[in-house]
Amino acid sequence: MTTTKKRISRHTRSSSEAIGEVLTRASKAYEMSINKLTIAQKELHDLRAAHEKEKQKRRRSKQQISHEQGTTREEAQALVQGRVEASQAVTTAPAEPELPSCYYCSGRA
Repeated sequence: MTTTKKRISRHTRSSSEAIGEVLTRASKAYEMSINKLTIAQKELHDLRAAHEKEKQKRRRSKQQISHEQGTTREEAQALVQGRVEASQAVTTAPAEPELPSCYYCSGRA
């Protein structure tokens, strides 16, 4: 049997004022518990949001090269793109024409 039920059973013969006092105390305790729970939920929400923000910040910082290290991400991409274009230009350049072979080397003799 809970404390509240014990008190109510003890005071059933007494005035309703005592029962009202017990219910008021229980109601206040319940209200305080709900307030604490609401505050804890808000803190948890804020902590999770801050953690997610930090996680995204770390992910972004890993993707970029800092300016102190020499080049930015855009500069590195431009360098890579330039190298890709240069290698494509080399492979697509026309081959040098073959030199004519001599009469005896060609097998006509």
